[in-house]
Amino acid sequence: MGFDDVALVRLAHAHQIAPSALSSFYLNRQHARTGLVLGYGNTSASQFATAIRTLQRLIEQLQNGSG
Repeated sequence: MGFDDVALVRLAHAHQIAPSALSSFYLNRQHARTGLVLGYGNTSASQFATAIRTLQRLIEQLQNGSG
């Protein structure tokens, strides 16, 4: 089941997580895939694990229509 990656990025920013929407990298938006581009260079393992759990919760909210 897909999700609106741009909406997810907005929600993530409100939780101090800064992914990029994969769809924003496509020149042809009709063929764009949804997803996230994550950086991890300055993030500790414990911070990354917490961020992933938060992203999972936010994706579930979007899929359930409560995002």
